[in-house]
Amino acid sequence: MMIHAPRTAWQAFGELHCLAKEDTVLSSTFYHAAKHEANFRAAIELLWCFITKAQLLTFKWSIPSDAIFVAAHAVEGNSVNAIPITLAAILAEQLDMDYLPQVVQSNRVGHTKANGWKRLANPALFIGPITPDKHYYLIDDFVGMGGTLANLRGYIEKSGGKVIGGMVLTGKEKSLILRPDTEQIITLRKKYDNAWEQWWIRLFGYSFEFLTAAEAGFLARQTKDAEAVRARILGAMRS
Repeated sequence: MMIHAPRTAWQAFGELHCLAKEDTVLSSTFYHAAKHEANFRAAIELLWCFITKAQLLTFKWSIPSDAIFVAAHAVEGNSVNAIPITLAAILAEQLDMDYLPQVVQSNRVGHTKANGWKRLANPALFIGPITPDKHYYLIDDFVGMGGTLANLRGYIEKSGGKVIGGMVLTGKEKSLILRPDTEQIITLRKKYDNAWEQWWIRLFGYSFEFLTAAEAGFLARQTKDAEAVRARILGAMRS
């Protein structure tokens, strides 16, 4: 049986802070080694291309001083993606705040360059110590559909922590707002009936309201009927 990735209600969760445009990051000579070769020196060089002292000062005043940085510490293929870990460590050092490296992704999902079906069907899971009632701030290198960050947030909050925001190096601009709006959920429920949503809940452990905006949009845009969409999701799990 599939292990459910915990998710929590979005409430007033705000827009992710994004450091740089995607094409600028991807064109960096440091990017590939940092992302795919566990090269932490390259990750440091890459990140300091986009982090400024002014940004750090502004950021310092925008979040509680007791916030703890948690990176979406992922394994990509046979290597560790060094960017999220390094970004969290830099922020912690520069802002004199804490970073919690013990929270890590516990499975390999292969999301890099994956399509929407693969991302939906293979959710990231996390393990590690969370202190109840502490404030946590999420860090990742990229946001596409936002599922990894939603699952990391859910893991922390189900463990008693309080997630107050998140930052990515780069990502899809339309994906920086993780919380779906009411109209998206209404549209989904017009396309997929209650029985289909109940199947989704049994498979993933949460209802449509817990999707990210990008995930909800992806499902709503499908032109095939509901049974064909179900088949695509199940097929992506097996691939």
